[in-house]
Amino acid sequence: MAQSIVNVNYIAARRKELGLTQEELAKKLGMNSAPAYNKYEKGTYQFNANVIPALLNALQCGIDNIFLSYELTN
Repeated sequence: MAQSIVNVNYIAARRKELGLTQEELAKKLGMNSAPAYNKYEKGTYQFNANVIPALLNALQCGIDNIFLSYELTN
């Protein structure tokens, strides 16, 4: 069975590539502050499904860029 996880390394790198601060991206995603957003970018918290479209828009990328797929083995 294939599973997906958020590629936080890509998200951080793409944000920096676009010249966005954590504060700026936090605002684009409707978050209150850079420290709140930082917890998502570090993987402490998981992005909610309702934030993903805004994240894709802000990072100007496709959904396949922000998710990594892997196979589960028993």
